[in-house]
Amino acid sequence: MLDRVEAAGLLPRVSGPHWSNLSTARTGHLPSSLVALGLLEEVEVEVVGRRGHDLAPAGFRERRYLDDDGRMRSLAPLVSQVLGFDYVWRETGQPFDEGAFREALLRHEVGLRR
Repeated sequence: MLDRVEAAGLLPRVSGPHWSNLSTARTGHLPSSLVALGLLEEVEVEVVGRRGHDLAPAGFRERRYLDDDGRMRSLAPLVSQVLGFDYVWRETGQPFDEGAFREALLRHEVGLRR
């Protein structure tokens, strides 16, 4: 559960695909126990259409990150090279096309650096 919260950054306590095979743990005592031990924090989050409690990594408010360099990153080009299978865009159901991806970035004035 600690790894899942770390990966998500903020993990809603409500049911959903973000819990995957940890859905049983979500409803048990583990989340509250990890909060009580100081290994996770519970924060109240209010966004459009949702108000609730999320789990966050302990000390997340004190974390410092590098300044934004204005670049967008996508892991999709690496999927077929590293993992050996084609990435399929969830929105379109089409395989990833690096040429089309680069064209879209150029249309939005976002450059790729190698």
